[in-house]
Formats: sequence, structure tokens, C-alpha cells
Amino acid sequence: MDINKTIESFRQHKLEIDCKQMTLVQNKAGGEYYEGKGYIKQTSDGILVYKMYITQSEHASPFGHLDTILNRVDTMHGGSMTYQFSAETYDGTKITAAGIIPNIS
Repeated sequence: MDINKTIESFRQHKLEIDCKQMTLVQNKAGGEYYEGKGYIKQTSDGILVYKMYITQSEHASPFGHLDTILNRVDTMHGGSMTYQFSAETYDGTKITAAGIIPNIS
């Protein structure tokens, strides 16, 4: 990955990164795990978003994460409600983020 090109794309709100592998792991023992290919993209207002095409998952059920969040609408989300995100681009660059609260759909 050319860091100068990446920084310039980010400044212009045009960052797009294809990833050969992405994982999303819940921060708790036996938590949800998702894996697949996808991309990271920057919206026109500068926000970074990702889309993962899930090919493998563990301890996950349809709407399980949504149910957990809706049952805790009166609390701050953190700790076991958050996820670790990691991605690897096609050139081998590794990208990570902690404390993610995903919008699973």
C-alpha cells in the first residue's frame, strides 16, 4: 500500500481499500466471530465504514447482536458489547480497530 496515496485519498474523502480477509470478534469469552472478504470505504463526510461479506461465523445467530443492544438501550455500550476489527489488504497491509460497535445486517 502506498502510504502517500492512501493519505491523499483520505484527505479527499475518497479512501477505498479492498480486503482479502476481515474479522470481527466480540470482546468476551465465547463471543461472536465473523470472517470474510470486504472493503473499507470513506463516506463523503469523512466517516470510515466497512462492509464484510461473511463466509464464516461462530457463536452468531440472526439478530443476536441487535437483540443484545436493544435490551440495553439505557446503558452505555462498551466492554463485551464491543468488537475487535482486523483486515488484511491484497498487498498484505494489516489494519486494526478496537471498540467497534457493528451495524450487522
